[in-house]
Amino acid sequence: MIRALIFDFSDTLVNSVEARTQAFQELARQFFPLYEGKARELMILYLKTDLLYPHSSARQVIRRAVQEFCARQNIVLTIDFGAFYTAYRKKVKEYECIRRSFVDIFPELKKKYHLFILTKEPRKTVEFLLLKAGIPHEEFTEIITGTELKAWNIPKMSIHLYEYLCERHGLTPDECVMIGDSPLIDILPANTAGLQTVLFSPWSTKVTAALEILAGDDFLG
Repeated sequence: MIRALIFDFSDTLVNSVEARTQAFQELARQFFPLYEGKARELMILYLKTDLLYPHSSARQVIRRAVQEFCARQNIVLTIDFGAFYTAYRKKVKEYECIRRSFVDIFPELKKKYHLFILTKEPRKTVEFLLLKAGIPHEEFTEIITGTELKAWNIPKMSIHLYEYLCERHGLTPDECVMIGDSPLIDILPANTAGLQTVLFSPWSTKVTAALEILAGDDFLG
């Protein structure tokens, strides 16, 4: 019998990839105005790079995409990556939110299960996005964030985190399900600890987001 659900946060509960894509799309208008005719290709390269390097930082993804774009076009394009990245992160925060599907089903999940969040994101980010969605963080049985992981000096993929949650809340591993987007960081350690798992595929999420963006008639203006 399943008694507990443990959720990853970014790219699982949060629309992280959609937010990143929207932010890049909007800022491309501002930072690459002279190349608007090639904007679709630039956007495709960004999405492709985000898919191929899922664990790279946003700064690395953007730099890789722009460098490949410039090489293909045989152009020298100088932009202030620091300014671009600062503006990009600000836009991402504007667009990021808890997925509507989770917000809608949360009251029913709360009635049936212990609910946990296990993430590398800072606690302030987690609590801010939950508040933005109208979900008090106190509604979760426990939330372990990057803030705690740093203080405890333990990686997110440690099986001891699952052992800790089970022991503290009177659960057995087979009563818990870990739901996340990373086979290595979420699924493997949870399976090793004896939990059931659900892989929330980042590939399907990212491809869907990419198709929606690229299908728009007003693509980059």
